[in-house]
Amino acid sequence: MVAHASGVGVHVRGSAGVGVLYGSLPAGQGAPETVEALRGTCAALGGSLVVLDAPATTKARLDVWGPVTGLDLMRRVKHEFDPTGVLSPGRFVGGI
Repeated sequence: MVAHASGVGVHVRGSAGVGVLYGSLPAGQGAPETVEALRGTCAALGGSLVVLDAPATTKARLDVWGPVTGLDLMRRVKHEFDPTGVLSPGRFVGGI
């Protein structure tokens, strides 16, 4: 993953022991396209990619969470604890 990310211009740091990488892109680089390309590689390696921080214009162009399993269960749990949907509406994965 490090080699692939570095190859598309992503600056990578992280911990192999923990299995977590953090990447950053220079301003103006095609972030949505790069994120989608890297998500495919992450998924093939059994991982995932979440965008932690980006300009609002970039966030509007991509799904910051990416594919998530168990979304129906998460929605049911959210509904149990927040039936009226007033606690941070739309801020979590899948618009929960």
